Amino acid sequence: MKPALLCALAALGSTALGCRGSTRSPVRTVQELSEAAREGDLGRVMRLIGPRTRARLEADARRAGEQAGRRKIQPSELLAAGWTPPRYEFTEVYEVSRSGEVAEVEIAGRHGERERVEVVREGKEWKVELP
Repeated sequence: MKPALLCALAALGSTALGCRGSTRSPVRTVQELSEAAREGDLGRVMRLIGPRTRARLEADARRAGEQAGRRKIQPSELLAAGWTPPRYEFTEVYEVSRSGEVAEVEIAGRHGERERVEVVREGKEWKVELP
């Protein structure tokens, strides 16, 4: 997982809509994840990330706990949400493509930065898969 992307997503919160509705679209899901990351709301971040990202975090947390030998580490403890300022400020978020249960969303920054993220449908909700 790249904590830097999570930090960069946090920048989107300053330009995203302020409402906290349901995750109606892949774009809105990315915006909500950004807002949650900026606020350091780890519970909300965990609810908005996709199943592959969660599984990776769970495996990493299990390994970290085994190596530490002291306590069980929660997957959310591995997130860097709200720790640092974002890498860049987002100016645009738009859906590039959608095929069934998978969408690709591009995030564009003020100085030409671009990042694409995969958003997957899990049940009735869209979730962001972090690289």
